[in-house]
This record gives sequence, C-alpha cells and structure tokens, in this order.
Amino acid sequence: MRSISNFRIILMGIIILSLAFCSNDKKDSNPNTNDSSQSTNDSGNAPKDRSLEGEGDSSSEAKKPEIPTNIDPNIALIREMNEKFKNVRYPDGNTIEGFEYKKWEIPNRQDFVKWIKASGNIIKESLDKFPESIKLEISGHADTSGPEEKEGNKLGNLYYSKKRAETVKSSLVKLGFPEKRMSFKGLGSSDPIPGIDGTSAKNRRVTFKLVNESATSESDETDK
Repeated sequence: MRSISNFRIILMGIIILSLAFCSNDKKDSNPNTNDSSQSTNDSGNAPKDRSLEGEGDSSSEAKKPEIPTNIDPNIALIREMNEKFKNVRYPDGNTIEGFEYKKWEIPNRQDFVKWIKASGNIIKESLDKFPESIKLEISGHADTSGPEEKEGNKLGNLYYSKKRAETVKSSLVKLGFPEKRMSFKGLGSSDPIPGIDGTSAKNRRVTFKLVNESATSESDETDK
C-alpha cells in the first residue's frame, strides 16, 4: 500500500510540471504580450505612421499663385487705340505742314474743321469707349530751333509747344468735346518726327494719346 501512495505522489508531480511547461510555452508564443506601449501611445490611440505624414501637402494643399487684382482690363484696348492715334496729328503735315514758327494759334479755322471731320471720330470713339479715368492727352511739339527753356527774350520750345496743345484743346472744347476728359502738355523738341529735318515745320505739331489717370503701375505701361 505504501508503494502505491508513493506512485501517486510521483504521478501528481509529473502532471503539475507538465502544466507549468505548457503555460510558459503559451506566453512565449503570443507576440501581443510584449510591451503594450509599442502598440498604443499615451492617449491610448494607435501611433501614426510617420512615413505618411506630409504626403498630399504638395498636391491637394499646394498654394496656387496669386492672381493680381489691380490690373486694368482696359490696358489692351488703350494700347490698340493709341496705335491708331499715331496716325493722327494736327496740323496733318500735308494741307498745312505745321504751326508757324514761334506761334500757337490755329493756322486756319476752316482747315481745322475739315481736320475734325476726318479725325474727330477717333477722338469721340476713344472718349466714349472708356471710363472717365481714361483721358485724351494732347501733346504739343516744337522744332529743334531755339532753346528749350526761356533764355532772355526767347520763350523757349517748351513754352510754344505747351501753348499749341492748349489751343487745340480749347478748340476741341468749343466743338463740343468734353473738357474734363482732355489734358494737355508741352514736349518741346524732345520728340521730333523720324526721318525729317529737326527744324522742319512738320515738327511744330500736336499729337494725341490715351492715358489712365488712376496712376497705377499697370496703367503707366499704357503710356509707353
């Protein structure tokens, strides 16, 4: 009987050891029992994949180039109209070559009326087409004789050229053109007609162009 009791004790020991080994084997084979901090962050959320951060910024959220909002939409039309004005001058250089030397009065009133009938349409069209900030600039010119500035009793080319521009403006106003839409200035002999003698009477003339008086950098380009 005693030998049977010893046998039972040994058998129970073997069973206990076997259960212990099986329990250890299960713990070693479960990878999820490792440090839980690797699978969750401090807030309990799964960590983000850092390799994916920043993806999409260059495409979906890329900054688009800013489109300037202060560009005058009339610039192209003003340039187109000023190309036409290059062929408009008074006197026309044919019927009357130019203003008399050191004079600014309209050489011939009847000729001026005829000139208006031929060139007045483009002036009227240009003023009707654009807003009030776009004005007709009347520029007076002189030949290359004499000084530009006043010297003694010589008034100078700048003076005569300005008076010619002012006279033409006044004549246009008398014919019904809006005074507020026109300005004038004198350029002296700084812009002679290419290909002719600087002292030619044809240089004593008045020319026209549209300018934008809103004084933006973009509109300044229309004056060039």
